[in-house]
Amino acid sequence: MADTTFVAKATTILAAWLNDINAGYYRANSAITGVTSAMYRTILAKAGDYVSVKDFGATGDGSTDDSTAVQAALSSGALSVYFPKGTYILGTTCTIPSSVRVCGSGWGSIIKAKSTLASTTLGSATVYVLLTNSTPTGGNSKILIEDLAFDMTNKDVAGAHCVHLRNCTNSHVRRCSTQYGDDGVAMTLANGCTISHCDGREHANAAFDMWETTIDSAIINNNIYGSSGGRGQLYGILVTGLTILDVAATSSRVKVQGNTIYGVQGPGIWIQGGVVGAQTGAVTYCNVTGNIIGNMISNAGIRLSEGTGHVVANNIIASTWQGGIQIQGEASAGAAGAAQNCIIKGNYLTGINGSTNGGIDAIFIGNSGNGTLVEGNTVITGLHKYALSFGSTTSGCKQANNILGAGATGIVSDAGGTNLSPQFAARNSAGTAPAVPGPTDIPFATVSFNQGTGYATPTFTAPRTGKYQFNWNITHTSACTAGNVFEISLVTTARTYTWAYTVAAAENTLAGSCLADMTATDTAKLQITRTTGAGTFTLVATAAKNNFTGFLREEYV
Repeated sequence: MADTTFVAKATTILAAWLNDINAGYYRANSAITGVTSAMYRTILAKAGDYVSVKDFGATGDGSTDDSTAVQAALSSGALSVYFPKGTYILGTTCTIPSSVRVCGSGWGSIIKAKSTLASTTLGSATVYVLLTNSTPTGGNSKILIEDLAFDMTNKDVAGAHCVHLRNCTNSHVRRCSTQYGDDGVAMTLANGCTISHCDGREHANAAFDMWETTIDSAIINNNIYGSSGGRGQLYGILVTGLTILDVAATSSRVKVQGNTIYGVQGPGIWIQGGVVGAQTGAVTYCNVTGNIIGNMISNAGIRLSEGTGHVVANNIIASTWQGGIQIQGEASAGAAGAAQNCIIKGNYLTGINGSTNGGIDAIFIGNSGNGTLVEGNTVITGLHKYALSFGSTTSGCKQANNILGAGATGIVSDAGGTNLSPQFAARNSAGTAPAVPGPTDIPFATVSFNQGTGYATPTFTAPRTGKYQFNWNITHTSACTAGNVFEISLVTTARTYTWAYTVAAAENTLAGSCLADMTATDTAKLQITRTTGAGTFTLVATAAKNNFTGFLREEYV
């Protein structure tokens, strides 16, 4: 081919270059700064880096079954497979090899199930799936699915999943929409996978679901899940039957962050236990933070049923029908107890109604939910039963710095008496005259409250190890002999703290306080000893003038 000159611009294209193009070759201009080693490649090879499903015969017309063409594109060896705007009907499941990006032009690129979509087997389950990975048994890696819409309207049956990735590592689904079918995006045996910035609607089970045996370092973030109410979607996010591969309690291996969930039947976010088939694994170290959950039709905003070390923090939960945040075990056979050693912190709950006008607590730590810290949460006064409640066999939990609005029954309930900050208050209204010179125990027989301490006059027994603050005031009658000196002592197992008082002729109140180090099971009580004189010491018969109180100020862990 000869040199060609374009007259308008007087630009000459060399024949050698035109011959290269004609032969199917191209090369980057080596004169471009920084480009010194560009290689010759055929145009066909270049185009193979990025293909459209339409290159393989897909129509995207909303009626033709494009399964064969789509699978040909996915299996072509191209690194990126593109779905132009259109509706692509699939009658069979299409599979994605490792290291392939599947993308669309946005939610105008729709992959839709045919009414006769054939079933496929993933693991032991028979399912109906639009897209899955090519080697669910041996495993795939580095699959990316983005900017597509999936529609299971025509195959809205049990076991229908828009996308199901099984046994994948470092694979991601993002900026996709899903509607109808059991699940929007399902991941089983996932490692280092994410579901992000997706929109799931009207699913019978969960918009996004992770389950089975082993999940490691998964992230579900910045998604929107919802139902109009007529569909009755069960869950927004369901994480179930997992064993997270981490031994460090400070790590957060499954992260559920920044999602918006509304209008579903079951919990908005459910960290479930090993209740699928024969699974007995438990989820551990989940991080559920920064989510917005509202308008739950018949269940809680967030529920933790299994595992240990979960963090539920900085979520907003509004207008739920059966509680806000629950740690509660499964009733299913073979399931273990509730999640333990969790942190519930900085959450805001409002409009927590309860199923029968006050039948459910806003924050509930159920039986076996031991070792949980509930701190810095805000519960607005509403129709819930209690703002915060601990089950009767739950132990080792702590609560601090919460703002708790009263429910229909009360503010806080600690049925087992072991989870709230230990504190007591007792008084003496009997006008007792302790035997002197002593030392003699001062009785405070009337107990005003006794929260988690086991106080029995005259002795307090520490339930936990830490610093305890004790306060007292005792008032003697005018019958006491002026000038007598008495010592008031706080006697603990480890040491005795003593204060000396010189008695006045008139009625007088002696007050004191002490911060004492105590280990669990140590005891403390007040005693009186006369050190100077021969007079008696008689308490006035007024309860308000004779009090002994104490509380755990700082716990040692």
